[in-house]
Amino acid sequence: MDRWIFLIPLLPFLGFLVNGLFGRRLGDRAVAIIGCAAPGGACVVAVAAFAQVLQGESSTYALSQDLWTWIESGKLKVSFALTIAR
Repeated sequence: MDRWIFLIPLLPFLGFLVNGLFGRRLGDRAVAIIGCAAPGGACVVAVAAFAQVLQGESSTYALSQDLWTWIESGKLKVSFALTIAR
C-alpha cells in the first residue's frame, strides 16, 4: 500500500482539474460523478493505508513514500514525502 500513498492528494486534485477545465463540455452528470469519485477514491486509499498502519506489530509503525528530493547537498538531504503513522 505504501506505493499508493501519493494518490491521496493527487486524486482530488485531478478531479478538480478535469472538472475545472472540461466541466462545461462534460455535462452535469459527468461533473457530479468525477466530483464524488475523485475524493471517494482518495478516501479508499487513505482508509486502506491507515488500516495497514494499524495492523503493524510495532507501536511506531508508519508508511512513508518519498516523492522527490528537494535539497541534496553533502550530508543534508531534504525530501518531500508523505507519511501515515499512528
